[in-house]
Amino acid sequence: MSQQPIEAVVSGTLNALAEIGFTDCSLERRKFPLQKILRMHEEHGSRIYDPALVQLFISEITEKYQAQSIGQRYYRHLLKIVGYLVDYQENGRISTTASYSIESGLNEYYERILLSIQNNTEWNEATKRHLRYTAMPYLKWLQTEGCDSLNQLTESLLRRYLMDISGRMTAHSIDTIRRGLKKFHLYAFETGITEYSYQNVLSFTVPPEYRIQKPSQQDDIAKILSINDRSTPKGKRDYAIILLGAVLGLRAVDIVNLRRDEINWATGEIVLRQEKTGKWLALPLTADVGISLQDYILNARPKSNEPYIFLRMRAPIMRIGKITPYTVLNTYAEKVGLPRMQFHGLRRMVGTNLVVEGIPVTTVAQVLGHSRDPRKDCVKENKRHPFRQESEQERNLIERMYYYGTDAEGNAESIRGQP
Repeated sequence: MSQQPIEAVVSGTLNALAEIGFTDCSLERRKFPLQKILRMHEEHGSRIYDPALVQLFISEITEKYQAQSIGQRYYRHLLKIVGYLVDYQENGRISTTASYSIESGLNEYYERILLSIQNNTEWNEATKRHLRYTAMPYLKWLQTEGCDSLNQLTESLLRRYLMDISGRMTAHSIDTIRRGLKKFHLYAFETGITEYSYQNVLSFTVPPEYRIQKPSQQDDIAKILSINDRSTPKGKRDYAIILLGAVLGLRAVDIVNLRRDEINWATGEIVLRQEKTGKWLALPLTADVGISLQDYILNARPKSNEPYIFLRMRAPIMRIGKITPYTVLNTYAEKVGLPRMQFHGLRRMVGTNLVVEGIPVTTVAQVLGHSRDPRKDCVKENKRHPFRQESEQERNLIERMYYYGTDAEGNAESIRGQP
């Protein structure tokens, strides 16, 4: 695609991002750099998309990154957005793996090695991405030290690199780099690129460092919930999301992926396979969580055949984004004057409260999902619970709620059983 108005390319990029599931909040964070590129075109008197001006934007942010005016994470974020813009302009759509290709600064010898890693069919994309992420700064460092080939590498030079990064990285990061370099050099040795694997140099142990992450405070969560406007569809959705984290301790990713068939209204429990561990988890559907879910599904959830419980409030109607629980929590936290907090802090709060109440640590671990198949050792034996269904009318209501969301009629409170 060529000779496109830059305004059309920018707006088309944002629309394409929305189509692949980006939330409104995520789109807002990506508007600024795209508008910056748009202004650069206006300043240069160009209404047509110009790759040279896109490259100028890349040069500017690269200079800021090299001058340490912006951090590495934000720099990569900006490059990713440029990748989306370029991908849309060239293909009329956006790939989830879009990125902007810039000069690596490596010589042809090192570039060939990285290309061979990229073309390796035995590794998955995550492994190849990790190796390139590890090898790129390492090979650049070797070049600055006059080592233009791995055949010129010595053990002392490799140790110098490890000493250099140890002064500016955490122990965890150093161990990650060590494992990446070990795999990289083993690959170079096995493919005949080098005569040495350097496994003896890279086989040291890095002592782990432990940081205790603080749980969220109950008073803070109470303040957040108190300002939630549950008279609005968004308020109902947000309230249910926060309660799932604060009461049941579900991870954000499991809330995002929560499906309609994972809530068993008849037995009063939630049974799901956790995204992080792949283990099954069964939790009781407590009254407060159940009521909030009912209120959202019956009165706020958009009509959709999507299997997921939580959907975007605006078109396109689809599952909420991965960071939506975090965004929701901190939107309310900011309104009540609280600092930004991790959504995972809710999970820590649940675990902390259970331990304080004298619950055995092994039981707490099971509640938080560190157990075997819950169909063997969880809450199936409870015969009475807050959400047992007693009548045919109530069961019909649940069926309508399950399949049709906001089209269901009736009072959400009416399906509550007595505990």
